[in-house]
Amino acid sequence: PMAISLKIFNDSSNSKISYQGLDIMPDCINFLSDKFKDDPNFSFLHHDVTDKVNYILQTINNDKTQSSSDGKEGNFFHLLKDKCNLQWSSSVFTHLTSAAAQEALMSIAKVSEKSCIQINTWLIIDCFSRLSLLTSQCDRRYPYDYGDYMSRSNKNPLNGVAFKIEKIEEFYANANLQILEIQRGSWRGGNYSNDASHYQDIIISRPILKT
Repeated sequence: PMAISLKIFNDSSNSKISYQGLDIMPDCINFLSDKFKDDPNFSFLHHDVTDKVNYILQTINNDKTQSSSDGKEGNFFHLLKDKCNLQWSSSVFTHLTSAAAQEALMSIAKVSEKSCIQINTWLIIDCFSRLSLLTSQCDRRYPYDYGDYMSRSNKNPLNGVAFKIEKIEEFYANANLQILEIQRGSWRGGNYSNDASHYQDIIISRPILKT
């Protein structure tokens, strides 16, 4: 959706904003690369990771994902050709191990310009979502506790990961990123809503500028 939206904006305004997309599924990268092959402002890069942390593939194969990893699947900054001034991900951190989530934010920090705004979706376990889970207001359950995060599945824990807020704050601090705002999503039930009408929680951040 982001690539298509930017393509429409570029074409209608005669802009030359560049887009770099990253995914672990080669079929998605191949499809998008073909569709955008005539526009040099768009590039799509395949991030090759082990099958054991690929929840989509493991679900298809009725196999397990690892609840922990060395985090290499979150190390992708070397794949990107240029630094960015806007970074966005949707439902990426909801399928990562703790180490991979930390590495992913480290990579994001490395590819971000000083003025970059980062917008990433998470499922966050905080005092409000704990209440919603307890009172069955959420649209899902997280019965399995893996320490840093909770999951919907014991066999395939990366199928749906909800990180605890304390750990998320630690991730961002370690990556030298400042959390500007947390917008809670509709997955929590009740009247929760965010500016993007996204069902997940949204964290908006930026690099911490050195003084």
